[in-house]
Amino acid sequence: MQSKYYKAIIFLALLVVITGGAYLAYAQERIPKVISNQPVRIFGTTEQRSPITADSPWPASVTSVAAATDMSEGFESSWPAAGWNIADQSSSDGGEYLFGKRDCHPRTGSYGGWSVGGGAQGSSLICSGDYPNNANSWAVYGPFDLTDATSASLTFHVWGQSEPSETCSYDYLFAGSSIDGNSFSNGTRYCGNATGGDAGNGYYENNLDLSSRLGENQVWIGFVFISNDSVTYEGFTLDDLTLTVNNPVNTSTPTPTSTGTPTATAVTPTPTSTTAPPGNNYLPAVLGNYPLGPTPTPTNTTTPGPATPTVTPSPTATPSPTATTPSIVPKDGEWSGTNDQGRAVSFTVSSNGTFIPIFTLQVGWNGACGGVSYVTYYLYDITINNLAFSKTNGGNKITGTFSGTTTASGTYDAVLEIDFCKVTRSGTWTATTP
Repeated sequence: MQSKYYKAIIFLALLVVITGGAYLAYAQERIPKVISNQPVRIFGTTEQRSPITADSPWPASVTSVAAATDMSEGFESSWPAAGWNIADQSSSDGGEYLFGKRDCHPRTGSYGGWSVGGGAQGSSLICSGDYPNNANSWAVYGPFDLTDATSASLTFHVWGQSEPSETCSYDYLFAGSSIDGNSFSNGTRYCGNATGGDAGNGYYENNLDLSSRLGENQVWIGFVFISNDSVTYEGFTLDDLTLTVNNPVNTSTPTPTSTGTPTATAVTPTPTSTTAPPGNNYLPAVLGNYPLGPTPTPTNTTTPGPATPTVTPSPTATPSPTATTPSIVPKDGEWSGTNDQGRAVSFTVSSNGTFIPIFTLQVGWNGACGGVSYVTYYLYDITINNLAFSKTNGGNKITGTFSGTTTASGTYDAVLEIDFCKVTRSGTWTATTP
């Protein structure tokens, strides 16, 4: 009897350990490192496509390309369109998955470009289907010539979702540029939840700056969707891509047309016969019977009246230019600091102090909503206007003011929402740059 009692105690203890461990594992899975309702973007990344093979035929180099002109792609006509090439460069994704024209979730029109929605297997995916493990799907446009261009950029829109991570190292969409068609750099990775954007139908607007490619005679832009060997979502859809290129304006002066010199023509006046009236005549005597007489001398007649004064206008004073004190310009580069919790704040300033491509804020939650320690929030594409900025994404908001070239401060509002748990927090932050 006693042995049965001890066995029961041991069994209950093991049950507690097992179920407690399971609950702990579940709780740990629910601790997000990245906020769940917004995408993550990692700038300055690179991707290398595999060597050219028969099933990925776009050229690595060409002998002659045309000067770049503006390009728009909305996936409403045939795909791949002129200038585009697509390829599945994975041998372990279970089939063929390509960037495909699909009507699943377009931003505008009827179609978008789903990163795995084309190809033999991809075209059979339902709109709510998930991408495969080990995907490696490419879409590349080019080459085009930027030798004489003064500026160039690509605007594109993204919607969808992939496995999130703080570094986008699991499943992600990459956008970048290349000068050899194989090595793509100066790019950005996108991962996490990108379904709540404000650019139309849940899309997020993004920009690929091509200023580092100016002067190059061969340039490609490329997108690739990568997945690892576990955890899948629906992936990403592209729509409304626009390549904008500014080339120098032709300022050549037209050659003037020679105008003939007119020839002067001598005109001989025709004399008019005049009958002289009777009376004293002062013409020569050859006029015949009219008597000659003295020539009267005209007399100057003075008209009495006041003299008309001459008015000399007074000179108009030219105002002196007012000296303008240069305003503060936030320094381009990486900024860092802390919030009121002592946690990290960082952001990048670009475009001569007028733009913040990414702002990162870490907020501590002290075990709220099932044990969340902290969350890293990302806010993107923030315009600096009159040394101030503000950005809202859902319930998350950041504001800031630059008090000097290298100093800034502001406030934040953050939301943590998991299942039926929702908490908020507000605070302040400061940051500097060297």
